[in-house]
Amino acid sequence: PAASLARMGALVGGGSAAQIDGVGHFFEALGLAFQIVDDILNLRGFRGELKSRGEDIAHGKVTLPVAKALSRLSLERRRALWSLLQRKTTDQGQIDAAIDELEACGALAACEDDARRLVEDAWSRLEPLVEDSLPKLMLRSFGWYVLERHY
Repeated sequence: PAASLARMGALVGGGSAAQIDGVGHFFEALGLAFQIVDDILNLRGFRGELKSRGEDIAHGKVTLPVAKALSRLSLERRRALWSLLQRKTTDQGQIDAAIDELEACGALAACEDDARRLVEDAWSRLEPLVEDSLPKLMLRSFGWYVLERHY
């Protein structure tokens, strides 16, 4: 939705075909990065505890951090993590242990890298298409905000 709305705005604003495509691609990347960061925050915890830490694990969700961990863990640890997800446990001790394992195997750091790469690559594509201006600076800042949010 964000990419479509951005494309519509660029079209109505008189953007060139390249600008319309560039801004759409940028907002698509922002949307994906936002979700990745949200998945990471769910595991590390939100400032002010707006959501329960590890809520996705308790609900048995296979998020990008879990998928990355499954590709990095030993067969035994993958089976244990998969079993935990299937049980949809509410035991915070088990959830915390799973989160520690996701952190230790580098899955969360890899997801952070993926989110940053998405935004930076999309910005590199958009940046030369838009003249220097306050709106351009605001777009760039919004990209950083998506990557650095902690709520």
